[in-house]
Amino acid sequence: MSSSNIISGALPGGGKAQVQTEILSVFFILIILPLVTCPLWGQVVQKQNLTPENYHKWGRLLLDKISGDENWAAFKMFYKNKPDTLFVRSTEKDKTYSFPSSKKSAFTSENFVSLSGKEMHVLNLKTGNTETINGVSDFVYLKANDMLAVILYDDGKNKTLILKTPSGKTIKTIYHFQDLSIDPLGKNLIYAVKENGKSSLFLMNLKNASDKIVLADYDGSCSNFAWQKNSESVAFNRSAKSLISAFVHYYQLNTNRLYSIDSEKLHFSSESYITDNRNFKLLISDDGQHVFFNYKIKDSAAEPNTESPVEIWNGNDKWAYPEEQDMGQFEKSPKIALWNPFSDTVIAVTDAEFPSLMLSGDQKYALLSNPKAYEPQWEMDSPRDFYIMNLESAEKKLCIEKQNAQPRNSLFSPGGKYIAYFKENNWWIYNISSQKHICITKNIKTKFTGRVQLLDPESHWGAAGWTNGDKEILLYDQYDIWAVRCDGSSFSRLTHGSETKTKYRIPEFLDDSVKNYRYDGLKTNSFDINKDLILRTEGNDGKTGWSRWNKISGEKAIVYGSTLADQLYYNPKNKKMIYREQNFNLAPRLVIKKNSGNAIPFYQSNPQQEKYLWGRSELIYYQNKEGENLKGVLIYPAVYHPGKKYPMIVNIYELQSYKLHQYKNPSLSEYDGFNHTVASLQGYFVLLPDLVAQPENIGEAITDCIDAAVKKVLEKGIIEPKKIGLIGHSFGGYESSHIVTQTDLFAAAVSGSGITDLTSFYLTISQNSGKPDMWRFEKEQWLLGKTPVEAPELFQKNSPIYNADKVKTPILIWSGKDDKQVDVRQSMEYYLMLRRLGKKTIMLLYPEEDHVIIKTANQNDLYTRIQQWFDYYLKDDLSAQWITHGTE
Repeated sequence: MSSSNIISGALPGGGKAQVQTEILSVFFILIILPLVTCPLWGQVVQKQNLTPENYHKWGRLLLDKISGDENWAAFKMFYKNKPDTLFVRSTEKDKTYSFPSSKKSAFTSENFVSLSGKEMHVLNLKTGNTETINGVSDFVYLKANDMLAVILYDDGKNKTLILKTPSGKTIKTIYHFQDLSIDPLGKNLIYAVKENGKSSLFLMNLKNASDKIVLADYDGSCSNFAWQKNSESVAFNRSAKSLISAFVHYYQLNTNRLYSIDSEKLHFSSESYITDNRNFKLLISDDGQHVFFNYKIKDSAAEPNTESPVEIWNGNDKWAYPEEQDMGQFEKSPKIALWNPFSDTVIAVTDAEFPSLMLSGDQKYALLSNPKAYEPQWEMDSPRDFYIMNLESAEKKLCIEKQNAQPRNSLFSPGGKYIAYFKENNWWIYNISSQKHICITKNIKTKFTGRVQLLDPESHWGAAGWTNGDKEILLYDQYDIWAVRCDGSSFSRLTHGSETKTKYRIPEFLDDSVKNYRYDGLKTNSFDINKDLILRTEGNDGKTGWSRWNKISGEKAIVYGSTLADQLYYNPKNKKMIYREQNFNLAPRLVIKKNSGNAIPFYQSNPQQEKYLWGRSELIYYQNKEGENLKGVLIYPAVYHPGKKYPMIVNIYELQSYKLHQYKNPSLSEYDGFNHTVASLQGYFVLLPDLVAQPENIGEAITDCIDAAVKKVLEKGIIEPKKIGLIGHSFGGYESSHIVTQTDLFAAAVSGSGITDLTSFYLTISQNSGKPDMWRFEKEQWLLGKTPVEAPELFQKNSPIYNADKVKTPILIWSGKDDKQVDVRQSMEYYLMLRRLGKKTIMLLYPEEDHVIIKTANQNDLYTRIQQWFDYYLKDDLSAQWITHGTE
């Protein structure tokens, strides 16, 4: 009987008074008592203010892997000041297991395996029972045979390899173990053992655990194992006591034949020798005919310098001295050679003249280039001439002249038929067999360029890949995906995003294991557009999700909403999706969606947030003087009362509207001293505006964007106009330093690790790369187009230090004292100029800190001081005596 029936119907026994009494009793039991005894009912409990002593409870969620039956998900929670924890949770039931400090894990057919320290835990997912194995160095899951290869520590000198089932049955034990490698199909294992000073290499068939000897009783060690794509062969290095006796071996599984080459066979140079440099892995061509390996040139004896360790910086050097020492000594660096084991021939592919290598999809051609070809020049990446090399004949010819060197600008097709490259604002195709160049996008009425990367000038939106058989290349414009025939004869727009300003992209999936790079080139993928494609979907309003596309129906949203959705696992057979989602006031959670069913969360991180007051975010739209449509994120205070006006902090960098749905853990330990969630908790509005630069006028342009964004917020009547602060770090530090020379809009400002004198920074060499920083100024970032000699007024006009006399805003300057990205003297010079002019300023320098603050104590100090700085000027909280002492 329902409560409504009890209250409205006739009750057994008694008259009207008894009925009324019983009605009151039922009302008390059903309504009043639960509100008193169970505060979750009716949400009557008042949420609390979140204070710093509770920030440590927050962690960061990262989806790791999904079980084969998709009934379990493994994910990690990362914490600032306590061990990270790996969790395994059922996607169907309320069941979770945890593994603190796990460094490696795997799902087997029925188990979950985790390695923490030297302990390996094997959890039976059906029974919940766990087996612990001590003394484990490492393990590998052999999926094809559902086995574990467990490496155990032995006596400190030797290790033991045990092959066992996940349930615990030992299949084989191998003592004196050295190293192993599993083939791509998981059917074979190659391993080395060493006993009595001699090593041997074996191949094991994992189906029956039978062994074959590959190499017996050798000196040195074998390493750098590389398998043919179809697992029919394996190559490896063998070290030796002398350079001349180092080997590369190639072993064919079906013939049980071993081929070998040593340094004496490198006939292209008597000074060359084989090396096992692991930065350049061995590679077997897909057809099994060639092995790519590393070689070096013996160092010539240098003339002794007994007088002085002088550095000689020549005016005609291709690269500045520090960059040359770090990256430019091509004659000394490892190079790539190609060996045909069957003909026992070898050719040098790269050398000191052409040290950079990109391989075609079928590994039959190479694109070679020299990074110094057009040096010295003053851009980030020097253009290059690309030469195509036939790896069978070793013939080499010029292919693409003076081409931008970014890997994403020149791409081999997966089948090896074409090279796609972007030049002169169009995509081009080079047909390798016909040796012809075709501009394939000149007749397409869309723009393939735009602002793709922060701080960079316009570049192309990218290429998604190719269709099967290298028939078409899939290209992006700002919103859509285009399929363009490689001969330029036809093209089609696959999606319809431009109509609604919705961006469609082919995503990377959680279980993608393909490595993006092969030597210096990007690997590209093939897609079957006759089947469904899953597309990443992003709306201009900040919504994200995924759509399913096919030729018949086009794109249709599967998951799409006002959240940030990412880390997608997708099964095309049953159309099951598992992913992470979040928004500003929803901590990241894991969600499962089955085919046409609803999306169901199965894990919520940081559930403690529900106890506390929290802010919210919204998009604002505004225009600069050029009429460009811009966006920004406005974050509300955790405690917000309509009709009241609040202080606001404007945090700047460049494009930030993408942060609309990002969840930010509260923390005082930040690398740049600011956390917008904490600022919201402390009663501030926070604005994250998009800023865009204009050529030769960056200072005025960013100030214009800031003015427009702030005025748009002020129109809401929720901000105290005299209590607005400004903060930025790195390029944002420059912006913050300069904006306060252009406007009196801000009551306080903070500049972290900023550039303040464009002329002196133009003539700085980065301690990170050894490259002169002048590349930033003419065509990128500052867009000034000229040198300080050609246009000194431009550099002064856009430099905070030359406009410091106009500053009326108190500004806090900070930097790591060992900043290798932006020379700390940039902060010092600005501070000294402001001090000389009698402006209100304080500078914080953190010893042994770089461009960002790493040490927790320093992070906390910086955050506290920035908070006090804004409280002092925006909340009239004058309790921070260090500010009074330093500015009054």
